[in-house]
Amino acid sequence: MLDDTTLARTISACLTTKLIHEPIRLQEGALHCHLTLKLTEAGRTAARTLIEK
Repeated sequence: MLDDTTLARTISACLTTKLIHEPIRLQEGALHCHLTLKLTEAGRTAARTLIEK
């Protein structure tokens, strides 16, 4: 399990290197935001490379 600091640093690093899209979304009419981690094309490529090793 990741602690909050490690999770925040990891998400920040993934955003900086453009491996994931902006994770926080506030949908129209929503009372709270959602955290969704979605890979970019570069992120999918990196994940495939790791899986293939």
